[in-house]
Amino acid sequence: MKNSTSEKVMLVKGKVYCLIVVLLCLLWFQGCLEIKEDLIINQDGSGKLKVQCILGEKFTKMMELAASMKKAGGKTTTKGGLAFNKEELKSQFAGEGVEIESFSFEKREGKLHALYTINFSSIENLLKTKAFRNEQISFYQNKEGNLAFQMGTKSTQKEVLDIETMPKDLLEEFKADFSLSLPGKVLESNADSSEENTLIWHYDKDKLKPEILTAVCEGKDLPFLANLPSEPKKIATVSYVYDPTGKPDPFRPFILEVKRPKEVAKKLLQPLQRYEISQLKLVGIIWQIDNPRAIFEDATGKGYIVSRGSYVGKHGGKVTAILKNEVIITEESKNILGETKIKEIRVKLHEEEGKSK
Repeated sequence: MKNSTSEKVMLVKGKVYCLIVVLLCLLWFQGCLEIKEDLIINQDGSGKLKVQCILGEKFTKMMELAASMKKAGGKTTTKGGLAFNKEELKSQFAGEGVEIESFSFEKREGKLHALYTINFSSIENLLKTKAFRNEQISFYQNKEGNLAFQMGTKSTQKEVLDIETMPKDLLEEFKADFSLSLPGKVLESNADSSEENTLIWHYDKDKLKPEILTAVCEGKDLPFLANLPSEPKKIATVSYVYDPTGKPDPFRPFILEVKRPKEVAKKLLQPLQRYEISQLKLVGIIWQIDNPRAIFEDATGKGYIVSRGSYVGKHGGKVTAILKNEVIITEESKNILGETKIKEIRVKLHEEEGKSK
């Protein structure tokens, strides 16, 4: 192999955007992987979290790129208690009353197999860990004195909409199962299936709902209920979630739709279509992979990943090429005679800050 993983990533000094942040936002909704999480709650509030995860070859390669970016100074952020190496696992689940019972990370036939079990003395302690403290997951005592559970996934959809969607081939192997074993008789839930007190929600590329998982079990003989809040966390609202069913290409520039009111079209634009190209800064390029990626930074300092075919800029610009040190964006427009004019814009990686790793 001529090029090492680190040689495939173009970075900007002091401006490293770790791909783990982006990739793990897709775990519930996109990605070439299989995942199974089992959360078991005992009568005293203690319990176990069991995670089994298989990342496909393409996803694993992207994780390796992300790891090389981390070494250059990036930080990782995982979602929903997921970890993919020993160091990350320890970091995510460090906390009082929480311990790692067992773990295994193996790469077989190009796929990463992760398996680990976490013990916790109370559900409150688990939710205080780095892995869960910012997640929209709640256990609380409802008005009837029963144990209620709620977990929102809508904010993850919003995060996915804030970056360019991944290639369709990364969707094909996606499967996710989340099971919750409650310490009392289940009174209600929106789970896909159940086995006694165990509830199971299943997701795949064709089934991405429910967006809010809910369940209630009897609170009788559950002393830890007194330590729980009386209401769940508020679920973040999303003003618009794209549903591709029966709809056209989501990246077609809405500003060209004459019949759509301008103010509505503006709300539906992808984030990078809200800026002039001159307002965006090219801060990184992921090079020499099947589908190269580029990282743009907007005026607020927020990073976005784009690939060939992504729309960028207010004038319908489309990414037509991602090269080692630059991104080529093509804009089409018509003059007063109805003739189509093509303008090619080359956005350079900032050489004074960038360096090859």
